[in-house]
Parts: sequence; C-alpha cells; structure tokens
Amino acid sequence: MNIFFLLFFSALFWHPFFKERSEAPSFRNSAVANCTKSSSLKPVLVFDYGGVLSTVDKREVIAFVQKRLSLSEEEALSLLREVKKKKRRSEERAWKEASKKRGLTLPEKWMEDVDERILSSVHRRPHMMELVRALKKEGYRVALLSNISKREARYVKKLGYYEPFDPVLLSCEIKAAKPHRRAFKILLQNLKVSPQEVILIDDQEQNIRAARLLGIDGIPFHSYEQLREALLQRKIFSLPAA
Repeated sequence: MNIFFLLFFSALFWHPFFKERSEAPSFRNSAVANCTKSSSLKPVLVFDYGGVLSTVDKREVIAFVQKRLSLSEEEALSLLREVKKKKRRSEERAWKEASKKRGLTLPEKWMEDVDERILSSVHRRPHMMELVRALKKEGYRVALLSNISKREARYVKKLGYYEPFDPVLLSCEIKAAKPHRRAFKILLQNLKVSPQEVILIDDQEQNIRAARLLGIDGIPFHSYEQLREALLQRKIFSLPAA
C-alpha cells in the first residue's frame, strides 16, 4: 500500500467524521519471553517507516483537497475515504473514479500535486531517529521493511531517511507487501537469521500478527515511550529517554 496514503488514512480514523480506532492489544508475554531467552546473539530490529518513523499531518492534506476541489471538509473527507477503498487497484484510477462520481474534474498534474502535498506534510517522529542511532551504537542491526510505491520511495530516498538502515526492503522493489508471508520470508532471507532473532516494530496490527505466525517477535507501535518500554522488557538497554 502507498505509504503516505497509509499514514494519512490511518490518521483519518481519529477524525470526528470517522469511528474511533479501537485500542491495540497489549504485548504478548510469550513474545517477550521468546526474545529474552538465553542467547548471545543480539536481535535484529526491523522498523516500519510510515506511522513509526514518520507521521502525516492530516490537516494539511484535507485543507489542500478542500481548496483545490472547492469542497467542504466533510466532502473532502468523503472523497479521500473512497479513494482509500479503491486505490488497491490503481491510485490514479481511484482518484478519477471517485471524483467522476461526484461530478468533479481533477486539475492537470493532480497526482503530482497530491504527492507533493503529502510529502510536505510528512514529518519525522520525534526521538525515533535518536533511538535508531542509539541501537546501532549498542551493536544492534537495524533494518527497514516498508510498503511504499516507487514514486514515493524516490522522495524518501532523496530526503536521506533510509540511510541508517541495512537492509532497506521496500515493497515496490521486492514485489511483496506486508502482511503477506512472502514479504517476511524475503526479510529473513536478506537478514540471514532465524525468525526468533528478529523484532518487528510496526504500527499496523495485521503486520504484527502475520510476523508472529512465522515466529518473529512483534511490537505494535503507539508512541516512542511505549516502544522504549517494550524494548527494555526485552533486555534491550541504554536507550535514550524522550
């Protein structure tokens, strides 16, 4: 799934027009136990990008759609929600179909304008890159597994946001996306480690569940402090406080 739209539409469900997201389940004690079993090997920490390392300011995108298409906030949100439902086939086609249904004509270079607006509304989550650097300093391997389109991956690479991670596995390049089993198999092949030596940090519960089915420990991400506490539970120390 397109990473910036995933970020944005996940945030939409906090808006009054949408249902409130249910609280994510707490960590499994068994997962913590598996990770803290006696082993001289340090686990590999695999981060998701959108929703974990970065966030999208939904207000900027909503305001952009409102202004460019002369819509009310409610109409803009309705349009964006429909685009989300249709975009699995083609993002551009989803916009065209949803706008045509409402009698709207999209401006020229609409997709480029939308990409630029969403990119400008993406911000690094505070303290997360400091955490990544601290983990590397402590000798931990940090990798990245992200669902993203080729177009948007180019933007993120230009910003240098992938540099701390090795390997960087992007769905558009490996031709597999979370939560599909193949994406995690490719991850393990690249890392050359067993599932029990990996911790996935992801804000999508479905991805955490899929990883756990393969024996990978998973931490559902909600905040920096929550993640830091979860890592401390797994005997991963010397992490900076917020």
